[in-house]
Amino acid sequence: MKRSDIAIGIVVFLCVTLLGVAVIEYLALKKSGEQVTVLTEKNEELEEKVERLSADVSSGKEQQDAEPAGEKPGEDPDTAPETDPGDADDDIEDTETPDEDEDDEDDDDDEDSGREEPDGFGIDFTTIGPIRDDGRFKDYAIEGNPYDETQYRYESMISYPTDIVFLGDSLIAKGAWEEFYPEYIVKNRGISGDTIDGIRARMDSIVATQPDRIFLMVGINDILYGKLATGRMEHDYKLLLDEIRATDAEIYVMSILPVANYMQESVGGDINSWIGEANDMIRGLCEDYDAHYIDVRGGMKDGSGGLREELTIDGVHLTGEGYRIWKENLDDYID
Repeated sequence: MKRSDIAIGIVVFLCVTLLGVAVIEYLALKKSGEQVTVLTEKNEELEEKVERLSADVSSGKEQQDAEPAGEKPGEDPDTAPETDPGDADDDIEDTETPDEDEDDEDDDDDEDSGREEPDGFGIDFTTIGPIRDDGRFKDYAIEGNPYDETQYRYESMISYPTDIVFLGDSLIAKGAWEEFYPEYIVKNRGISGDTIDGIRARMDSIVATQPDRIFLMVGINDILYGKLATGRMEHDYKLLLDEIRATDAEIYVMSILPVANYMQESVGGDINSWIGEANDMIRGLCEDYDAHYIDVRGGMKDGSGGLREELTIDGVHLTGEGYRIWKENLDDYID
C-alpha cells in the first residue's frame, strides 16, 4: 500500500470523527435549549400567578378597610342595627358569666357524684364500684383499675345455668369455692374492696349466670366507711335483697367475719362491736326477706370475739385454714 493511500485514510477517519463529535454537540445544545425554553415558560407562568395573588390580596384589604367598623361583610350599612356603646361591656359580661356557671355546674357534679343519697342521709359517700347515673355498673373500664379489670373479666365469662354463685368482697374473692365444691357449677363473683352498693351496680352480670343459689357476704367495707352508723348500710342492704329476691335464686346471707384484735388497735375503733351490730341487722333483714342467715364465725373467734390470729394473714383476710373452717360452716347448707 502506498503512503499516499495511508495518508488519505487517516484524513478520512479524522474527518468522520470530527463530524460525529460536531453532531453530538449539536444535539446536546439543542436539547439544552429546549429545556431552557420549557423552564422559561414555567417561570413566566409562576410570575403571572404571583401577580394575580398579589392583586387579590390588595383588593381584599382595600375592601376590608372600606367597610365601617361593626358591619358584617355584605351587610347593608343602612339596614344594619344600631349599636349601643354599652354593648361592648355587655358582651364582656356575657362571655364571663358562662365560665362562672360552668364552675358552679362542676361543683354540683362533684356533690352529686355516685348514687343519689336516700332521704334523711346527708353523708358524702362514693361507692367503690364505679356507678352510672342509673345505678348500674359503668360501660367502660379504667385502665389499671383492679375493680374494673375484675368486673369486666367476670362479664366476659358469663355462662349458665349455674348452681351456686359466691358473691361479695375480697373475703369471697380470695376463696377457692370452685375447688371446695367441684360437684357443683360454682362461680366466684367476689371483688376486693366491694360494698353493698357496688354489688347492686353489677347485679346484671350476676343474674345473667342464672344461679340457683346465691351465697352472699358483704358489709365490712361499708362499716369502715361509716355507713352503719348513719343507717345507710341497712338501706342499701334492703335494696340489694330486693334485687336478689326478684330473681329465681335462693338467698343465703353469711355473717360478716370479725377482724383480729391487732387490726382494731391499728384502726383505732371498736370494729368487732360494729360488726356484731351489723350482723344483728342482717339477721333481722333475712327474716323479713325470707332469706337464709348463716353464722360462719363458728370456730374462727378467739376468747374476746376477735378473729383468731392464726387464721388471718393481715388481721382481716384468711389463711387456707381459715377458709377450711368457713367451708365446714357452710357444708350443711350446700349439700
